[in-house]
Amino acid sequence: MQEDIAQVLTACAIPKNNDDRLLNEKKIREFKSDHPKQFMNTMSEQLNNQNLDQSARHLAGVLFKNSVKKGDPEPSWFSFSQEEKEELKTRILSPLADTSASVRLSACSCVATVACLELPRGNWTDLIENLCTNSYHENLQIKESSLKTLGYICEELESDVLNREQTNLVVTALLEALVANADNTEIMKISIEAVLHALVFAEGIFDQNEGGVIVERILDCVMNPCVEVRTTTMMCLAEIVRLYYKHINTHIEKITELSFKIMREDAEDVGTLAIEVWCSLCEEEIYLKSKNQHCNNYVETIFKNLLELMLELLNDSNIDEDDDSDTWNRSTAAGCCLHLMAQNVGDPIIQDVISFVEKKIGTSSNWKDKYFGLLALGAILEGPSKESLANVLSPAMGAILSLFEDESRKVRETTAWFFSKVAQNHAQLLGSESFFPTLYQYILRGLKDEVKVA
Repeated sequence: MQEDIAQVLTACAIPKNNDDRLLNEKKIREFKSDHPKQFMNTMSEQLNNQNLDQSARHLAGVLFKNSVKKGDPEPSWFSFSQEEKEELKTRILSPLADTSASVRLSACSCVATVACLELPRGNWTDLIENLCTNSYHENLQIKESSLKTLGYICEELESDVLNREQTNLVVTALLEALVANADNTEIMKISIEAVLHALVFAEGIFDQNEGGVIVERILDCVMNPCVEVRTTTMMCLAEIVRLYYKHINTHIEKITELSFKIMREDAEDVGTLAIEVWCSLCEEEIYLKSKNQHCNNYVETIFKNLLELMLELLNDSNIDEDDDSDTWNRSTAAGCCLHLMAQNVGDPIIQDVISFVEKKIGTSSNWKDKYFGLLALGAILEGPSKESLANVLSPAMGAILSLFEDESRKVRETTAWFFSKVAQNHAQLLGSESFFPTLYQYILRGLKDEVKVA
């Protein structure tokens, strides 16, 4: 097997036909099962084999990475002596500078996988410093690989493994990469994604009131020309408000300004994630209030403006009647945020939402208006007091019930969803002798409707 491993890898990566692929995959499995240590050594060698096709080299790296953590009772990596480990480390580090992007990617993953086994045990202590140093390298391939590997390590590593010095090195390197490579889209994508995974390690930095520069560098990426960079930037902001809520006071005004602009104007994916920033803020404030802990009430402070925007975004005119209700987009994200806002602020949300619903359901014959009205009303059934909601819902229940007869399947489906929410949170509204029999008949009829309604 050792002699023809290059051909076997090539046949797996670039098979002539399906039978050829299956035959060579079987050879790989047998080699791995019969000689696990030799297999890992061989895969690390083939990852460096310049005479091998890059697809086969990439596969060798994947097979090495997948073998590292396997083993019983402990990962196979620990069956090697220290000298053998050092040799393997050298082999998987070398391709980080390779000219092939796919080979570099595979090597990044290999290095990160080994690092996540070694670092928690106090081993390979110079790796983080070396990767951080190489993140400033003039060679773009080395720079890219170093940043990507740091991101992979942060993604997999437990948050208490890196010490403060290592964390400072990583965070500084990643933030500097965002500044120094603003005109390099690929490096920016890699860097901001690595920042996302590194945020969990930054608790000590924020606790020392030194986290401001992290937030500022991330906010600087909000208007980056690359959609992928902006998308990950929004994910970073959502993570920051979740992890470091108590430290964002000096930045909340800018977060609000930029996120509102993104929610309204940016691409669908970016705008949706910008809404998730406010979902995260709502969730954090709901939690703090439930524990009687200090809350800065950011949502309450801009409540009117945020509610107006969520109702605007909920009302997505591009929806099709055949769209899946579970599709996550700007409209559904706005509905989720509306639901969380209701739990956060309570009764003050009722009147504006009811006014929106009355326009949509009470005066319009358009199925989309009825659909969005039902979504908005259903979103606020949890949070406000039962008494306050009962006062506005009771007079409208009959009109809403009649929507079970609407010609639009989407409206009938959403009507069923609405009453399920009422049953969960306000069952007393359904039980009257004058109302329940009619509801019961509609439910029976709905069970014979289209699948999504039933």
